[in-house]
Amino acid sequence: MAEGKGEASPSFGWLTVLPLLSFFISEEILRPVVHKQTDRATAALERRAVSLRHPKLTKLERLRIWLGIGAGQGVAHSCLFFLNTVITSYRGTYYNRDRCPQMSYFLVAAISSCTMFMVLSFAMVVTSVVYESGSGVTNPGTISTVKGANLKKLIPCGLHGAAVLTSFISLMEGGCIVSSILNVCLVALTIYLSFKLVSCLGKAAQ
Repeated sequence: MAEGKGEASPSFGWLTVLPLLSFFISEEILRPVVHKQTDRATAALERRAVSLRHPKLTKLERLRIWLGIGAGQGVAHSCLFFLNTVITSYRGTYYNRDRCPQMSYFLVAAISSCTMFMVLSFAMVVTSVVYESGSGVTNPGTISTVKGANLKKLIPCGLHGAAVLTSFISLMEGGCIVSSILNVCLVALTIYLSFKLVSCLGKAAQ
């Protein structure tokens, strides 16, 4: 019986890859669409405010809107992750019980879920900054400038992909400790990039 459980555990663990990968692909496909629709909604809101003689939205208020959208995605992911945790921990059948006994499964799940929440939240802020700076290229004829703007648009995808890859590492033998450390570093990097890009955008607007 013990051997049967040991053989079933790895395959069961890798079944969690498919939902996580599907979420990542769908999120990144929809990212430009979400940005475009949010821009339209924000513009309509601003026109309405002007018609009512209210001040226009400030940069900070726009960033708050994007942070709220990202936080909504993060909460949705956390809820799905919670349901996955409940299912995989039913009757004590933790997928990492044999692979990484050094850390509690719930601690690993909490760190991973919080990381994804933070990354998705701030990735939308980064999305708003890099897409706005990309659309505001003053000299579109310069190839290097256009390439640089397009490469910056990959930053949110890279942050999200790094979070997903770190989640995959936790499925490996003894990978929960490494993934937990990487998750903390990834959150710090995401917040730093967000702060740096927003600061650069603020300086450019002056």
